[in-house]
Amino acid sequence: MPKRQWLTPDKAVVAGSILLIIIGTLPVLFKYPPAPSHKLFSQVPPLGLMAKVLIGICFIAMLFLIGKLDSTQAPDKFFLYSGLLVLSFLLTDLHFYITDIYRPKWQADQYIRILAGTYGPPHQYRFLPHGILWWLVLFSGDFLFSYLSYRFLFTFAVCLALYKLSRLYNSHKDSLIVVLAYAVFYPLSILYYYGNLLDPMFHCVFILTLMYCQKKKFWQVFSLLALGMFVKETVILAVPCYCLLNIELLHLIRKKVFLQMFCLFGWCLFLFLLCRIPFNFRYSLEGLNGTEQLMILSNLGFSGGMARHLHPVLFIFMWVPILIWKRKFLSCSLFYTSIYLAVSIYLTNLCFGWNYESRNFIPALSMLLVSTAVVFNQKTNQAGENTLTINQKDLY
Repeated sequence: MPKRQWLTPDKAVVAGSILLIIIGTLPVLFKYPPAPSHKLFSQVPPLGLMAKVLIGICFIAMLFLIGKLDSTQAPDKFFLYSGLLVLSFLLTDLHFYITDIYRPKWQADQYIRILAGTYGPPHQYRFLPHGILWWLVLFSGDFLFSYLSYRFLFTFAVCLALYKLSRLYNSHKDSLIVVLAYAVFYPLSILYYYGNLLDPMFHCVFILTLMYCQKKKFWQVFSLLALGMFVKETVILAVPCYCLLNIELLHLIRKKVFLQMFCLFGWCLFLFLLCRIPFNFRYSLEGLNGTEQLMILSNLGFSGGMARHLHPVLFIFMWVPILIWKRKFLSCSLFYTSIYLAVSIYLTNLCFGWNYESRNFIPALSMLLVSTAVVFNQKTNQAGENTLTINQKDLY
């Protein structure tokens, strides 16, 4: 009889989501000082160095645990993880020289004010990343080191999550190409913003949610949506994917899937209010998004030049005709999910963001890249690790 694992990847996702919510909420809920250990570490520099080394050791141990739990079938997992770590380091370094080096005061000010509960909407409601950053600052006494460590860790998580999502449909080689394609678009996606802390964590959570939607893992999706709602409320757009990514099975498990999907919607709406009520949330567009009106006319105008319209074309619209043209190479679930995410994420950004904020398009781009890889290799979802299967328990 095989020995039962005390910690499986599915259990780790649920436990990790709960842990991140708890530790990220505490500093904001109790308004902890932004850098309580800075004075101590500045007075004793060797202590600060030791603390950073220990944080590095903890990161290595965490990566080792992730690798041990990861069931991905790759020719050599060590080289896969090493390559993703190098890529994440390069992307973090790129982010530093494109964005961070010019906006340190804005980033520090946002961190301080979100911890104090005085930042404006909607970023005050997306406080979890700053709460997590607080612990790194506490144990290192160095804001810049903590900020870069956080970004590096979650950039690696995005790359790994994207690789694993692609492996559901593509081979190892094609999945690496998908990750490299994301890296090619990365510089443009960070070109026109100040270095908001939430993006890598949000992208990681969104991609993982899509992966577990495809696997029909309700409690993992439930916990990831909870985590995502504390990071950025746009994660609610992933809920319909629980149905779309299992569209081939709907004739067998329609009642179960729709009931679970409505539960997920209700859960997200509850958390949406939970994240806002403590900060005197006002039921208005300004209280929701910090703007007096929708951004549609501003985005569709030409005052900012044609460059603003280039971003949605490159990140979303240029991929859609390819998928429609080669529709026969895609499963119904992959095709409709890709189109849905392209449309819903673009429209959301059109109403509440700026066209050139292409970092907001990354969740849609991720699924579009996965689908395009399938199309260009003329493969169906049998090429990945997980083919579409019907388990007896899914029917009840």
